[in-house]
Amino acid sequence: GVLIAYFSMYLLWPVWENYPVTDFLEKAIDANQKYWQEVSKLYKTKSGIDTEYKLSRKAAFLSNGNLHGAFQRMIEEPKSKRKNLSNLYASVILNQTFLSAVAAFSAYIRGHQTTEASQDFEIISNRINQNLKNAILKLKNQQLDTQKIETTPAFKSLDQKYLELNEIRNQEIESGKTYMHPDLRAKLQEGKIVLEQLKWLKSLSENIKGLN
Repeated sequence: GVLIAYFSMYLLWPVWENYPVTDFLEKAIDANQKYWQEVSKLYKTKSGIDTEYKLSRKAAFLSNGNLHGAFQRMIEEPKSKRKNLSNLYASVILNQTFLSAVAAFSAYIRGHQTTEASQDFEIISNRINQNLKNAILKLKNQQLDTQKIETTPAFKSLDQKYLELNEIRNQEIESGKTYMHPDLRAKLQEGKIVLEQLKWLKSLSENIKGLN
């Protein structure tokens, strides 16, 4: 009787985790996108943390936790039922890394007084959103958003702004001024962190889109 029940569940009515795990993946990407949108808004408006931010952050961590749990259950299933295991594993890691990067950026802008967000930031932020949106559309087998958002000029502009600030400091050092004004120090720090985080988040979002 036990054997009959086992083989009936295995062959006739199996509920393998690899089927719903893609649903958890879609929810995690969607939650990450919404969290990034709230963090971007926080950087642009300087308005402080509101309810939407708190809810998006909670949803992002919860969705990624659910995704990780679903993947763990999937790898405990028979090998024959583990479909696209390597891609799913990479997707889990990429989404968790993206979430950590957004949280780190959020922690920085909440703990420091930042300058006005530039149009370059807006362009790159939109590209990150588009990549995540297309990752979800691919999972749903729907037509992708093909709007061209070119980020190379935006990154070059941010690079140039940082180099100009760095050059100001180099000139100060050459003139014998060892003391760095707090405003310049803050702008240099912000320029470096924002530039590096945007490059990292864009790369992660493109990898997430490419795997799905």
